[in-house]
Amino acid sequence: MGGRAIPWWRRHGRRVKRIHRQEEARLWRHAGARRARRSAGRSQRPVSKLHAATRLFISAPTGLPTGHHRHVSGRYRPMNIFVAGIHGVGKTYLAKRLPPASGLMHKSASVLIKEERALPEWNTDKRVADVDGNQVALAKAVARYNAEGTALLLDGHFVLVGQNGLFVPLGADVFKALNLSAIVLIEAPPDVVAGRVTQRDELHRDSAWLTDFMAKERTQAELVCAELNLPLTVLNSPSDADFAFAIASLARDRG
Repeated sequence: MGGRAIPWWRRHGRRVKRIHRQEEARLWRHAGARRARRSAGRSQRPVSKLHAATRLFISAPTGLPTGHHRHVSGRYRPMNIFVAGIHGVGKTYLAKRLPPASGLMHKSASVLIKEERALPEWNTDKRVADVDGNQVALAKAVARYNAEGTALLLDGHFVLVGQNGLFVPLGADVFKALNLSAIVLIEAPPDVVAGRVTQRDELHRDSAWLTDFMAKERTQAELVCAELNLPLTVLNSPSDADFAFAIASLARDRG
């Protein structure tokens, strides 16, 4: 006769344990596959431009909050980015909506001039009287903020409209004094700009005049950037995300 027979209840118990082990292994495999699918889904999920811009701001190469600082004589010197364009293209709107992670303080050139010279509010027709004096005041105001360690996102113009209604281009020496690392030029369709200017400032500008103004603004921007060896980025009716990504890319490249 063979060995002693194993009682049925032991055989049953072993079978139950084996089934339990197999089920546990199956569940672990299923859970692992589910985790892998979730991980792959996260890695393949599209990232918005605004989110990507914030990542670029945070990972700037200087190790500071942003790449808008230049190392000079053992210290970091804040650098500024200039956002240009004619009235009504959306400069101020876009600059105000830049993510806080940029580390840039937004200031309009006109606001800085008024701060420095304690001028009253400018007249609504956007004409400028003392062009030279205003640019000196702007340079002093920018230097004051930079001395405090603040990098600026400036919005302003390359071409002004004088009291006589004529276009007044600003020379490279004006922008050289602003401690710039890059320039972004915002443009928009003339009919869109005309509608904004009419609604905001109650001014009526025809498309031909605005087209001419915009062409002169771009020409002067290109001349200044070429003379000062600054990168020029031109954006046409950008979204918040497009603008933020352009600024973040400049921060990374110039850091």
